[in-house]
Amino acid sequence: LFDLGAGFSLINWAAAEQLGVHRANIPKLQPPPAFLRDMLGTDEPVMKLLGVNIALDRLNWDKQAVVVANSDVFSRINLDGQPAAILGAGLLQNNSLAIDFAGHRLYIGPPEMPAKG
Repeated sequence: LFDLGAGFSLINWAAAEQLGVHRANIPKLQPPPAFLRDMLGTDEPVMKLLGVNIALDRLNWDKQAVVVANSDVFSRINLDGQPAAILGAGLLQNNSLAIDFAGHRLYIGPPEMPAKG
């Protein structure tokens, strides 16, 4: 799921497990700080992953920061029982974006190249 208003990308623990990050193997996981707790809607442990490679169709985003949390937003959209991700707009950076609402498609264009001159 793309969230163009999200300041960061978020995955749930089921998705993290599929990426090889096993919650049971991480000592001393802490609840999120207060400002994040309100934003995520959870007191469950949260973890920040750095250097995550995200691939979607033909697009790749290397070395991304991702927050792992069982946020209540996943349950609100009925994705709490399966691996899920909410990708923030920061992934798009200089890419163009078009949404075809009628066709239920998202088009992400190539990065804008700086003009030579």
